[in-house]
Amino acid sequence: MIGRKVSFYSSGSKISAIFNLPENFNKGKLPCVIFAHGYASYKDEFGGFIKLAEMFCNDGFAVLRFDFRGCGDSVDKNKKGKMLCASEWPEDIYNAFVFVSSMDFIDIEKISILGVSMGGATVLAALRFINNLRSAVVLCPVSNGYSWLKELWMKKTGLKSWMEFNEKIVAEREKRVLKNIDNFINVEEALAYNEKDSELFRELVKNYPQMSPAASFSSIEEIIFKVNPLDYIKLFKDHRILFVHGTNDTAVPFKGTERMYENYKGEKHLMLLEGRSHALILEEGCETYLKEIIKWIEKK
Repeated sequence: MIGRKVSFYSSGSKISAIFNLPENFNKGKLPCVIFAHGYASYKDEFGGFIKLAEMFCNDGFAVLRFDFRGCGDSVDKNKKGKMLCASEWPEDIYNAFVFVSSMDFIDIEKISILGVSMGGATVLAALRFINNLRSAVVLCPVSNGYSWLKELWMKKTGLKSWMEFNEKIVAEREKRVLKNIDNFINVEEALAYNEKDSELFRELVKNYPQMSPAASFSSIEEIIFKVNPLDYIKLFKDHRILFVHGTNDTAVPFKGTERMYENYKGEKHLMLLEGRSHALILEEGCETYLKEIIKWIEKK
């Protein structure tokens, strides 16, 4: 697999990316998959995207993986962790699609997008604006930001803490409006991780400095009030979508993905992976179902 560092622009912000190409590629046109990482993550997705990119390249695909604004190396106009998943990230995906489409070695009729977790939710938001897409794959996507965060907080600390957190969100908005101050909160606190997920998150932060350990309150507010792919998918029906989720996902419960699958009126397929967690592309033995995902994209 060949790796080329590239960049493109999204509303004036420089987006850091890597193009992966098959080792023996010389000329012609390649099908391409754009990878969209999860919340607080970056274009390697802890190594999972590198492994997946290699699998795609071995099957003759090109892969573009990039850092959303506020993540990884795409922080020139945003502090690290200012991750505006509703207002900026869908535009980043759209501009990644435009960038890929401009490459003379890419078959513009064979471009797909794959998103993980919040990246999956963002893919569903961006599909409203993208035509001529071969297919989309969403792994463990968030279906509704408010319901997702509320459920996590209720499980961990209860209704009172959730209401107090919402009051904090309102107070922080006042600071942004009156003083142009956007404070930050630890991601594991904002997302109310349980003990196991918090331990994993801290280990990832320790081993992968590209991660964003903190998130801006503006980012959390967007998740609560604006991230809602359960509604987005009612706005289009011309895309071919594969929904993938593990039944043992404690970070983003799989029931939301089932609801999105049921509500989507276009061509679709649901892949529920029994006993699998949120870290689908990192788990032992994941190659088996990752190969099935590649076959599904190739099928059309």
